[in-house]
Parts: sequence; C-alpha cells; structure tokens
Amino acid sequence: MATEDDPFEQLGGAVDRLAAAERSYEQVNGVGILDAARDQLRTDIARVREAVRTLCAILIERGQLGEGHRRLIDRVLRSNPAGNRVRLRVVDDKHGTTGPDIDCASRLHLCQGRCCSYTVELGREDVADGIRWHVDQPYVLLHDDDGWCHHMDRASGGCTVYPVRPAACRAYDCRKDARVWIDFDARIPAPLPPALGLHGLPPFAVPAGDPGQEPGGSRPPIG
Repeated sequence: MATEDDPFEQLGGAVDRLAAAERSYEQVNGVGILDAARDQLRTDIARVREAVRTLCAILIERGQLGEGHRRLIDRVLRSNPAGNRVRLRVVDDKHGTTGPDIDCASRLHLCQGRCCSYTVELGREDVADGIRWHVDQPYVLLHDDDGWCHHMDRASGGCTVYPVRPAACRAYDCRKDARVWIDFDARIPAPLPPALGLHGLPPFAVPAGDPGQEPGGSRPPIG
C-alpha cells in the first residue's frame, strides 16, 4: 500500500503540482502580470520540475525506474507548453544590473555551482552577445546534459562569458536561497539535488567533508 513517503506517490503529486502551476502561469502571463509575480511563478515551476527530476532519480537508484523513464520525464518537462513559448526577457541595461558581493570561489566546493543549473531567460543583448540558448526553448540559457550551464568552465567553475553574462546572473543572490544554503553564514549547503549529479559532478567539485582540498580554479563573483 502506498504511503505519504512513497516516492511514487510524491512523484505523482509533484507532477500534479507542476501541471497546476503551469496552468496558473499561462493565465497570469496572458493578462500581463507584473514581472515580480510572474518570476515567482516561474521559480515555483522550476522547483517543482526539479522535485520531479529528483524523485525520478531516487526511483532509478532504487531500481524501481529505468533510464528510459528519466529520459521520458525530461522530454515531457521540456515539451510543456509554457516551456516551449518564446521567453525573451525584457532588460533595459544588463550591464547596469548589479548584485551582491559574494566570494563564489571560496564557496564553490560547497555549493557545486548549482546556480549555474537554474533556468535563465535571456534578453536581446544576451542573444546579440552570442550567449547560447535551447533551440526547443527560445530564449532559455542553454544547459548541457550534465545539467550545468553550457558556458560554465567545468575545470574551474568560472563563467566563460562573464563580461556579457545575463542580467539574471548579475543580480542573483544565493544567500537566502534554500535550494543552495541551509545557512549561508555558517557555510552549510543544502543537499545537492540527485538529478543534478546523474552524469557525475564537474571536475572542479571537491568531495564533501574533505577540508584538505581546495576548490579547483577561481570563479568570478556574481554581481
């Protein structure tokens, strides 16, 4: 008998929440909702999508699902109507966008650069600057099969398009993001979503609990 802790039950619930969130997004986006509210809905959708992928990864690890199921779920998530719409972000001046002064290089071995796995909508300047985007999700920042941004240097964790990085990357503040930190000041990272490590972690990653190793390479600060 299924229980509340059953990953299959959780997966079904997450899929239902995703469908509801996508319907809400379609409704509010159609009436020109304010950017802040629309961005919150996008964040909620992204979190539920990540929950679906994480639960799928757990079931695969338990042998209850196969890689074919993961590919099917990824294809379904990518084919969602709200995901396929043209998503060109309106930004007045991305070079004038600033964010917090965070020493990313000193935290990279803890957070694993997971912010570089997030969905980012590009603006006209970004497209003109040659930043890559998903063909089936115009104009969403391109991610490779390992889940991280196409433009992230896997050896150092640095951004290869840092001078022309998108406004969302410039403004992002991870300090209160529960997806990244349990406690930012105490340097306690949140668990890395299993789905993000399905293909292995990038080589810059430092094994957890090994204080003798240093982060590989430098990472420019965000902002």
